[in-house]
Amino acid sequence: MAADRLPEELLRRIRDDEAFRRALLDVLLGEEFLRLPTEVRRLEEAIERLTAAVDRGYREMEQRVEALTARMERVEAQIEALTAAQRETTEQIRALAERMERVETQIEALTARMERAEAQIEALARGMDQMTEEMRLVRQRVDHSVGLTLELRYQMRARAILGRFLRQIRAGTVGDVGDLVVARLSESDAEEVFATDLLIRGVSRTKPEVGEIWIAVEVSAVIDRYDVERAVRRASVLRTVHPVVVPAVAGERITEGAEQLAAGEGVLLIRDGVVTGWDWVVVPRLDRGRADRGSSNG
Repeated sequence: MAADRLPEELLRRIRDDEAFRRALLDVLLGEEFLRLPTEVRRLEEAIERLTAAVDRGYREMEQRVEALTARMERVEAQIEALTAAQRETTEQIRALAERMERVETQIEALTARMERAEAQIEALARGMDQMTEEMRLVRQRVDHSVGLTLELRYQMRARAILGRFLRQIRAGTVGDVGDLVVARLSESDAEEVFATDLLIRGVSRTKPEVGEIWIAVEVSAVIDRYDVERAVRRASVLRTVHPVVVPAVAGERITEGAEQLAAGEGVLLIRDGVVTGWDWVVVPRLDRGRADRGSSNG
């Protein structure tokens, strides 16, 4: 081969013969230089991986920053809302405090008014107590006057009221037979029967043989159970003085309980001048009195 063609041939082989080219490079550059492209590629791959990791980390960091920013914004919004709520609460507390002060002022005013009202009520109560006492005294006087009036009325009208049952009627008080009462009764019993409102004496038109009948009358505008009980008790005591004594009550009205008790106890009822119970109260007593008189005569 000509020497002047050596460079061209060398260049051709370098260009066309890869094995020759590698062999030549091994001679000229050495093994470390030949491994350089591979190392460069590995380095590039590592840089790419590192770049990707950095990108991922950056993106993750951005996401975290965004999340933290969003959380911070929410926290700031909550803080702002709480601050507003705190201001509103403070304002409400202030308003409530003002209202409480007004209420306390009103309570103080009402308390003062209540104290004045209580003082007035106390004064009125004392006045009412005094008036009640005066009214009670007036009522007692009125009741006493009404009682006396009724007693006089029944005493004066005894003949008209009982005339169809009795004759020889005498209307008065137990004082009319006081000597007998004092002679035959203890002091307490005598005091009891002397309190009888009216004593009517007479002889039965149908059974004159029984002798004189006494009717012990309790008089009241409104007859109640106590009037009936007194009539029964006083008539019972008077039977120690006289054998035939009939308990009776007289008045304008009678309570339901008193009317039932009178019927059960055998008490003659004279209501507004009308006699009730003569046949079942008085007649049986006259029959017993006649029987007693007949047995004593025999």
